[in-house]
Amino acid sequence: MRPYAIQLPNGAKDSLFSECRVRREMESALAGLFEQRGYNEIIPPTLEYYDTFLRTGNTLPEEEMYKVVDRDGRILVMRPDLTTPIARVYATKLKQAPVPQRLYYIQNIFRSGHSLKGQDTEITQAGVELIGTNDFKSDLEILSLAVKSLEICSLKRFHIEIGHSGLFRALVRQLDCGDETAEEIRRYTEQKNFAALSDLLDKYRHMPAMHSLTKLIGMFGGEEILSEARALSDDEGSRQCIDYLESLYRELKLAGMEEYIRFDLGLVNRINYYTGIVFLGYAEGIGEPVLAGGRYDGLTAVFGVEAPATGFGINLNSILKQLPQKQVEPRETLIHYESGRLGDALALLSDDSLGRSELSPCETVEETYRLAKARDAKRVIILKSSGERDEINIDSTEKRL
Repeated sequence: MRPYAIQLPNGAKDSLFSECRVRREMESALAGLFEQRGYNEIIPPTLEYYDTFLRTGNTLPEEEMYKVVDRDGRILVMRPDLTTPIARVYATKLKQAPVPQRLYYIQNIFRSGHSLKGQDTEITQAGVELIGTNDFKSDLEILSLAVKSLEICSLKRFHIEIGHSGLFRALVRQLDCGDETAEEIRRYTEQKNFAALSDLLDKYRHMPAMHSLTKLIGMFGGEEILSEARALSDDEGSRQCIDYLESLYRELKLAGMEEYIRFDLGLVNRINYYTGIVFLGYAEGIGEPVLAGGRYDGLTAVFGVEAPATGFGINLNSILKQLPQKQVEPRETLIHYESGRLGDALALLSDDSLGRSELSPCETVEETYRLAKARDAKRVIILKSSGERDEINIDSTEKRL
């Protein structure tokens, strides 16, 4: 036998029975919610051209993408995210459709994670994209839907941290530091690597924007930090971002969602297509974000069609790891049928009064009875060739006609 024949690659896993049931129930609940809110499902292909992700300026490291070379020598990737393919679909197939377009997906993405970190390489994401409108209400709709989505995922405690990419850009622009340095600042900010960031910004210490930036990235909390942030900069762009966040919070509070909302003004997702608000969802007991989203008004433009958009994706793998697994219920009824009774046996499978049922593969009633006891079934139904029907109660082993 080949050495890897019965092993799994790093980051891959098998899902069995109860985990599958919990996963499908969650997916069904989310799909129902998205449909209720007016979103239509979309299923992009698993394989895309590498160029599709390269042209967006996606900052996902190349080594995290699974690559395949087709027979013509072109490089394909197994999709590492779903927002980019959906932007492509909109630009190529939905550009003439009326806006806004509300789209949702529940699909897998593939990323080659670090083996020592125990990262999944195949992740189920559920998410929505609202394309074609850049007004305040669209961001409000997406944030409120994000809250409701995490609610129905049966998480005990969760919150959503909101930031604004415009704040970071406004302050970095004042440093006049160049694109390469700006990316380093962004990366250290995302990593909360304050020591490296301090060293990098040291040469800008004479500039007010540097001091504002170093304070801003550590600002996290409730509504009160927005007032504190307002005092950090006289830049009109920064103030507009703060005003926008305050307006969002005010509406979410009036809708009864304030307990779920936090602000992280140093929040800068590594996927650099976000142009407005950006947010992450966290749940108690889970050490990584379970939800990520924001506004990405420039993404569809790289595919030839300009359209504002906002959305989010939920990492179902992270949530499922923390949820209690439901016990797989035993089949209550085994149906033993003789020659000529297959049709009747199949009809009984849909009889709700019998509970969860299955056909017996056994040749004799005795074998079926032993199988039923091993499966903790409650009864065996016997359909005879003569047309008779018998039933054996496993507990009492009494035979009733």
